[in-house]
Amino acid sequence: MMRYLRNRNIYLFFYICFIPLFIASCKEGEDVSEYTMSVYSSSPGVINTVKKAYQMTDLKFTPVNNIAYNVGTYYANNTYQGMIYSSVRELDLYAGIDVSLHTIMTAIHNPHSKIYTEKVNEPPYYGTLACCAYYGTHCSSFVSYALGLPYVYYSYDFPKSDEMEEINFSDPDVIHVGDILWTGGNTGGHVALITGLSKSESGHVNALEISESWPTGCVREIVLLGQFLHLMQTKFTKIFRYKGIDSNIEYQSFAEFVPVSGEQYVPFTYNDDLCVDKGDKSCYLEGEPVAINLMHDADRLEIIKDNELYQEIEIKDHLDIYMESLPFGDYKACVYSGGIKSDFTYWKMVKATTEVDREKFIVYFDSPNAVPHKIRLADKTGLRAAGTLNRLLTEDEKAQGYAVLEKDQLNDAYPYIHLSYQTEYGNIIDKPLQWIK
Repeated sequence: MMRYLRNRNIYLFFYICFIPLFIASCKEGEDVSEYTMSVYSSSPGVINTVKKAYQMTDLKFTPVNNIAYNVGTYYANNTYQGMIYSSVRELDLYAGIDVSLHTIMTAIHNPHSKIYTEKVNEPPYYGTLACCAYYGTHCSSFVSYALGLPYVYYSYDFPKSDEMEEINFSDPDVIHVGDILWTGGNTGGHVALITGLSKSESGHVNALEISESWPTGCVREIVLLGQFLHLMQTKFTKIFRYKGIDSNIEYQSFAEFVPVSGEQYVPFTYNDDLCVDKGDKSCYLEGEPVAINLMHDADRLEIIKDNELYQEIEIKDHLDIYMESLPFGDYKACVYSGGIKSDFTYWKMVKATTEVDREKFIVYFDSPNAVPHKIRLADKTGLRAAGTLNRLLTEDEKAQGYAVLEKDQLNDAYPYIHLSYQTEYGNIIDKPLQWIK
C-alpha cells in the first residue's frame, strides 16, 4: 500500500473550532505549514470523534520489555507514538472499546504483565499468522472507537450496515470530518478516518487530515488535494458516513496519558509497588488465574474483596503471587514494606455462565456482576466474515437471559459463539462455545 506524508516528529499546534491538531510534514519539496486543519462543525459528536482519534494517534509509551506485535517489535526503553497495532480478535481486547487506556498503560509499565508474557499466536491460544500483542487496535477498531460505534465494525461490515451512508464522491467538497475512507471485500480490507479539512478562501477543500491504524501503529497525516485524489484512485474505493455520529457525545479524557483538545497534562503516578498482570483495573473470568506482580521486596500482601479483608500473605523471596481460585467479586491489593502501606491495584473477577441449546439455536447467558453485552460468531481464532452474526444484545434479550441465533447469519465455517460481558473495568468474553457439534 502507498505510504504518504510520514513524519511523526514535526508537529504544529493549532486551535481551530476548539480542536487542536498536530500537523505532520509532507513529502520532500512540499510545505503544508500554511494549511490549518479544522473540523468545520459544531457537532459534539464530530468533535469527540476527532478527540478520540487523537488519543490513539498521539499516545506515547515506553515499554520496559520488548513487545512483539504483528509486523515487528517495540523495543524496551524506546519511546513510541501511536497505539500498538494488534488484531486481538480472539480475546476482544481492543484499545478504548474493550479495555481502557489506563489499563493498557499500567500493563506497559509492569515488566511482568501479559503484554510482555503472552504470545497470542501460540498455545493455549488458537493463534494467527501474525504475532499479535495482547492489547492494541487495528484499522477497524480504531475507526469504531473514534466514531463511538456500539461495537467493533470490521472493514467488511461498513458497506452492509444500515448505520452507514455511502457518499457519492464527485469532489472533495462533499467530504465531512468523520467520514470513513474504505477499501475491501468480504474477508478483509482497510478503513481510515477524515479528522481535519483545510479550505481555501473560496470555500473549497485543498488539504485533508487522515487518521488511521497501520501495522506500524496509529498515525495522522496531512495530504494535499492532489494526493488525496490519487489515493481515491489507487487505495480507497468508497467513502461512508456514520449516520449516528451526532450521538457520539460520550468522551472520556485520558489527559494523564495523552492530552487532546487543550487538556491539561498532569503526569500519571504509576504504582511502582504492585500491579495485576493484566494491568490495573482489569477483568478476569472466575477460575482464571490472577498474577499479582510485586515490583520489589515487601513484607506482606493484603487482598481486599468487596471492601472486606480476604487474605493476608507473608512475602518471602518471591515477587509474583499467583491466585488460582478467586470467587467472583471486586478486588484490590496492597503491600506493606517496613510498616508503610502501598497504593492499591484493582481488578474484577467476573462470573459468567453461557450455554447453548443447539436444537433450538438459543444462547443462554447470566452473570451476577457483569452485564451480557455482545454476541458474535467466529472461528477458533476469532475471525469472522461479512454477514456473520455480530451485534449487541437487546435489552429484552438481557432481561430474559437468552438470545435466538439468526439462522441466516449462521455459517458452519464460524461455529464458535463469543459472548462478551460488560463491566466498569471494560469488557470480557466468556470461553467460546460451539453452536454446532
